Amino acid sequence: MSSDLTLNVFGDSYATPNVCVPPGESFWGLAAKDLGVDKIVNYSHPGFSLDHVIHILLNEKFNFEDDYFLIGIPPLIRYVAYKDDSDSRWTATTFNTEFVPAHIPVNSLDNTLKFQFEQQFLNNKEELDRFCTEWLDVQSLEKIFLVHQYLTLNKAKFLILNLSVPIVCQDMWPAGKGIMTKVRDLAECVIFDNTYQSVNYNDNIKPADFDQHKWFGHHGSTGNLNWYNKIVKNKMIKLNWINNA
Repeated sequence: MSSDLTLNVFGDSYATPNVCVPPGESFWGLAAKDLGVDKIVNYSHPGFSLDHVIHILLNEKFNFEDDYFLIGIPPLIRYVAYKDDSDSRWTATTFNTEFVPAHIPVNSLDNTLKFQFEQQFLNNKEELDRFCTEWLDVQSLEKIFLVHQYLTLNKAKFLILNLSVPIVCQDMWPAGKGIMTKVRDLAECVIFDNTYQSVNYNDNIKPADFDQHKWFGHHGSTGNLNWYNKIVKNKMIKLNWINNA
């Protein structure tokens, strides 16, 4: 195991290096600078799902007690599939303190494929008729809660950050109020408000690719800095990762 202090980053295109923002000006690059880490390992790829993130966390090797983890939660309407003969290979991008990139294989992701969630229903209308977005939220929050417990058990320093639209906290709904209340009260989670998407939307900072994706697009340096300073950095201060300077 390397002795370098590392920031591990997970997510989809919102956290992928060089998608609309230079790595050093991204929210995770800004975090790395304030944390003073020696290295960043970014596992993000466009189109990745929550299940991709969980699979990497549970199957790759990490120095949980020493390193930092920024875990981006992608849009929930996605899924990962496995096909033994797909010959797909995935990499993580590593950066040193000067943000010089290199690539390492993520072998646990070999032969995995990414899809939009609705693609699994294309030939199954009966299953589609039973689909409920709110129930998907509940199931996803249960996964997030279990990841939180796993990382806490391993004494990790982590933040779980919703990179897309906020999940509605329906704490009066019998099917969801239990898990929604549990996740809402976790200090390491930003799920129901103050997300990457919603903070910049409320501040009228348009994504860099607004013409293509409107308010669901990817932010440039201004949006990344805005969200980092308002939300991510303050969370890092409250968790005693950095000083309030």
